[in-house]
Amino acid sequence: MTDRTATTAVPGSVAALAAERLIAAARNIAATAPVRDVLGSTDVALAYDVQKLLTAARLAEGARIVGRKVGLTSPAVQAQLGVDQPDFGVLFDDMLVPDGGVVDVATLIAPKATAIRPRIVAIPLPPTPATRIAPTITMP
Repeated sequence: MTDRTATTAVPGSVAALAAERLIAAARNIAATAPVRDVLGSTDVALAYDVQKLLTAARLAEGARIVGRKVGLTSPAVQAQLGVDQPDFGVLFDDMLVPDGGVVDVATLIAPKATAIRPRIVAIPLPPTPATRIAPTITMP
């Protein structure tokens, strides 16, 4: 599917189909097959279209954006995964776990722990697929 010409997320589009599958998995707290069978595995713009749909769905449900995530920043990890750039994501209020907080693992599909070093960015971010989703960044 890497030869697609449009990446607009319209009803019935491949982005919408992938988003619907991921939304259903999250609602049912159940794993789903990877969406690369719908999207292909090399179309970054299409993947961010799916992210926009997922973000819009969460916002419509009342979730609040509280930050952003940049992943795959290590060149070694990028090489291991066969990518050449970081990825960007949205952090919602229900993803925050206070220091000493407890996470109910029954609400997670495939629990994993990742060591991260959070940073607060106090400068405007350049336009990217991630910052175009919601141009305002709200930090707690």
